[in-house]
Amino acid sequence: MGENSAKALFVSRAAADAELAAVIGATLRDAGYAVIVERAHEALAEDARVVALLSPDYLRSDLCQAEWQNAIALDPLNTKSRLILLRVAECEPLGLLSGLAYWDLVPVRDNRPLLQDIVREAVREERRESAPAGTYWRAPRTIVDAEAIRPVSSFSGREAQLNALERVLARDGGIAALCGLGGLGKSSLAREYAWRNREAYAVIWWLNAQTEDALVEGLLRLGSIFVRGLDRHADRRAAAQQVVRTVLGGLSKPALLIFDNVEDERVLRAWLPRAGAHVLVTSRNTAWSSDVTPIALNVWPLDVAADYVRSESARADVTGDDAQAIAETLGGLPLALAHAAAALRGRRMVSAQRYLQRVNDYLKSAPQHVEYPRSVFATFSTAIAQAEHEAAGAADLLCFAAAFAPDAIPSELFEQPADRYPQALQPVVTDELRRNEALGVLDRFSLLAYAPASHSYSVHRLVQLAARDVVSGDARAWARCAAAVAEAAFPEPVLETWPQCERLLAHARAALSAVGKDASLSAARLSLRCGIYLLERGDYGGAEALLTPALATLEKLLRSDDAEVARALYELAIVYTHEGRYAEAAPQMERALSIREAVLGPEHPDVAKTLTDSATMYHKLGRYDEEEPRYLRALAIAEKALGPEHASVAATLNDLAFFYDWQGRDAEAKSLQLRALAIREKVLGPDHPDVALSLNNLGKFYFREERYAELEPLMTRAVTILEKALGPDHPDIGHTLNNLALVYGRMGRYDEARAVATRGLRIRETALGPEHAEVAVTLNSLAKLCEAQARFEEAESLHVRVLRIREKAFGNDHTEVAAALGDLASLYEAQGRFDEAEPLLARALQIRENVLDGDHPELVAIRKSLANLRARMAYRSST
Repeated sequence: MGENSAKALFVSRAAADAELAAVIGATLRDAGYAVIVERAHEALAEDARVVALLSPDYLRSDLCQAEWQNAIALDPLNTKSRLILLRVAECEPLGLLSGLAYWDLVPVRDNRPLLQDIVREAVREERRESAPAGTYWRAPRTIVDAEAIRPVSSFSGREAQLNALERVLARDGGIAALCGLGGLGKSSLAREYAWRNREAYAVIWWLNAQTEDALVEGLLRLGSIFVRGLDRHADRRAAAQQVVRTVLGGLSKPALLIFDNVEDERVLRAWLPRAGAHVLVTSRNTAWSSDVTPIALNVWPLDVAADYVRSESARADVTGDDAQAIAETLGGLPLALAHAAAALRGRRMVSAQRYLQRVNDYLKSAPQHVEYPRSVFATFSTAIAQAEHEAAGAADLLCFAAAFAPDAIPSELFEQPADRYPQALQPVVTDELRRNEALGVLDRFSLLAYAPASHSYSVHRLVQLAARDVVSGDARAWARCAAAVAEAAFPEPVLETWPQCERLLAHARAALSAVGKDASLSAARLSLRCGIYLLERGDYGGAEALLTPALATLEKLLRSDDAEVARALYELAIVYTHEGRYAEAAPQMERALSIREAVLGPEHPDVAKTLTDSATMYHKLGRYDEEEPRYLRALAIAEKALGPEHASVAATLNDLAFFYDWQGRDAEAKSLQLRALAIREKVLGPDHPDVALSLNNLGKFYFREERYAELEPLMTRAVTILEKALGPDHPDIGHTLNNLALVYGRMGRYDEARAVATRGLRIRETALGPEHAEVAVTLNSLAKLCEAQARFEEAESLHVRVLRIREKAFGNDHTEVAAALGDLASLYEAQGRFDEAEPLLARALQIRENVLDGDHPELVAIRKSLANLRARMAYRSST
């Protein structure tokens, strides 16, 4: 197939569309194409073009998504026409598909000759060189952030500012900033501009920029449309930077990025795209650098405000004088006027005069020295009272929502067990009809905004602040309830629940922040779970910041020997281990082990897991005598408690194999690795990250046996599994990339080896820091590649850096230091620098003699190397 891939077409379709796919396949075969309907991986690897049949079932299928995304993985805008889209049923392509052209077969499904003509026209090879055309061809549409970009109801009073925006953003590199106090409608104006001008842009995307974390998440939502798996990166900042630096640069039209609620210009500067985008900012700040054009917003003129009230309230009985009086009382503030109009529209039995009287009553009781105008408090209080009148519990529901982050509050936070909520709210959340009525009323009164695509709600920040000021009862008690609800919703962090964890993370953090130091048991458990999730993602700093207070609170509220305390100790020890802080990890791990043995019993699976990880940690500390007994005990416990084919058994086998390999017990190590791989593939499936780990470790034996041709696909498969499951920049990928680089080096493919090793180095340095022991592993591989190419000066620099990192990480008398000394000595010896090599090799021998048995293979090898070196030195001296 590879010789004529231009004539090969893979038909990607959902099972429900098999009949039409057969018709299309037959049409293409008759036209001389090689048509593939199965073996997707092989077809894509051979560069076959993909014909995707778009239908509702197709768009819902993860498998189909993987097929079309792989077709354009390196060309997300499909400029080479490797992906041919045929719409075969009524459906609305979303995300990246909305930005790609397609042929519409829906109108001609019953006209077989015409359908066949269109299919043949769609796949013509000339399509790669020229733009398609035809009656049934649909041009690409703008990729729009549907959650945020929409027309603004009854938009008015800002035409001058819209014109100013158009002038600024028409300039190359122009940045416009809509400035003014909260409640003036900056975000609404940005939405209206984006909606009116959407045809001018390839992408329009909304970024919540009040915090950098929220901004990063918005960029990852955008980037994952173009680059599959981008939102699964371990280093989310680096992945977001990839979006602004590269993804936006290849669009046919500019992108429009809206940075909403920027509080610090430095945040904006850190995330400005280099090219390919127009930037619109909303902010309360008015002082900007010279390249940013501020466009000031003020309150509406009274005539505009009055017209808005009359129009948006849709009340014929609201007179001009009524509207004028409301506008004057609210000071022309758009947010307050929106509440007023929604309240009048929602309660037609309440006269405008009566509404105004209520507003004035609330103005008198508005809190002083708050971050929002008194008019917002007054209209909010009026609206919330009316919402409560229409749906009992609406007020408490909104006040509860104010405990979370303001954007994209997941609906599941209103659907947890009743006992987690404040008592006043329990009757509402337990009754689905009452809950939905209350949420619907809040949406109608412009207090919450519902986003159906993501089943989430958003609340204006000023409304959120006002809601916090009217919480009934103890505000801290409500915050503790919010943490309890978030804890109930937040799943146990495993690979399969990552998307749900990410959806809830910002809200969990907001609830924890609201609780503060007055933490509850639920808050501690939530903090623990969030910390474990970040640990799994490779964000070790973020994990430590959540696990540390979780441990402190659990120790305070529970017995010091409680199982939950042990879990927090264990997870924190794992973080320290990943960070190379082995001396700090050891006492935490030992304490966790002691508690688990006492509380759970010495034969519990958690005891086995703790034994396994403590043994691995002790290897890093050079406490080798303690390793094997712990591994063997852990293996016996796990096999007895869980059975011989459990994933936990495979994990212990994997680590024990590593230890045997280090001892030179190759046959035992290989046997254990093969057993671990078989268990993992059977229990976890062939695409689980733990399978990749076993493949990687098994590769050591192929490497020693010089079976490089067999080893390369093994390592490539491991990398592919990890990238798909964890994202392309997770720290775990660095190790496998390093080993793949060594394979390429042995095969003489030095350019590929260097590229792979450099990528692995970047991943590890970013995730772990430049002085981490795992960074030294990749530096060592790069050094050896340089040696193979006779780039000795560069190799020496790398070897010296490896030595310094290992001395700092492990101390001067560790076998890892001995290995670095030996590698540097070997380089010097290859250059004839015997006098420099000899003391390094002698020191390496001394270190190993102190920790290894006399017949250990490493000792035998280094003694032989030192003897040979000294013989060469003696020969040189004699001649």
